[in-house]
Amino acid sequence: MIPVAVFKVREKDEGLLILDDIVGPAEVIEGREAEFRLRLARSPGAGLFEELRVDVEGSYAREPEHESPRNQVLYVSYQGADVVYRLKPDTQDATVEERQQGVMERTLAITVSYREGRRTVRKAERIGSRCD
Repeated sequence: MIPVAVFKVREKDEGLLILDDIVGPAEVIEGREAEFRLRLARSPGAGLFEELRVDVEGSYAREPEHESPRNQVLYVSYQGADVVYRLKPDTQDATVEERQQGVMERTLAITVSYREGRRTVRKAERIGSRCD
């Protein structure tokens, strides 16, 4: 007998909160600040009058535990909200290989969590960028 695991991938818009794709530059010039945005929208069945508290965590580094953008708390109404991170890549974080190539590649990961009834829901989006 061969064990089989079946995983159901949830649709992106499932739950009270819908995450769009992160929008931002694919390339960042050394020493310049880049702005990344993630649009949060309420699902149609989430109610019109209550705001939803959303905790936002971000990471943008080769090793996420070393450097992270500041955490945020947003209250998302039926009109939605934007998560905004302005980042300036730290070239001191470059590896020897990256210095030789003249390019650093990093991934910005944004994780949101919120309460849906009695459970906590976590969702994440990622975008890669490179610094020349």
